Amino acid sequence: YRLAYDLTTNSPDLEEHIRQYDLSLKAPALAEFKRFYSPSDIQNEYRLLLERWSLLESELKGNRPENYINQLSNYVKQIDNFVLSIQRFSEMKLRVAAGISIISFLLTIGLVFYIIHFSRRQIVEPLNRMVHASHYIQTGRFDHPPLDVELPNELGVLATAFTSMSTDLAK
Repeated sequence: YRLAYDLTTNSPDLEEHIRQYDLSLKAPALAEFKRFYSPSDIQNEYRLLLERWSLLESELKGNRPENYINQLSNYVKQIDNFVLSIQRFSEMKLRVAAGISIISFLLTIGLVFYIIHFSRRQIVEPLNRMVHASHYIQTGRFDHPPLDVELPNELGVLATAFTSMSTDLAK
């Protein structure tokens, strides 16, 4: 609308404003919509917008102000639709990012619970059984509950040594 105002008032800034609008329409941020990962409808709308601007710019520079002014409201609607498409795409990307964040959070919580469960089953429970067996030996009873000597780690080695020691002490 600024260009229409400049046109109808014979503003000396018309050429500069045309140049500024042209630069804003071809800005690097908007040029990103030409990339393969942009939705095709946005790419198409942007291409049509550029084509329409090319025609309108020739109307402006060709001293046919009535043609430009007659097409202006439809062009502004086209811009509004393009901006709305960009907004919807941005909202969709935000929803996807939020969904990924929620899934990542839930997976992290699940992993933490699994690690806690694994640690309790493979570390804490065998250590508790060894502490319980050591209390038996401390009181002179060498018939402690059996320890898990089949563990494939250092606790299995320790349980084997502890069981062997208590058997030797019982003799």
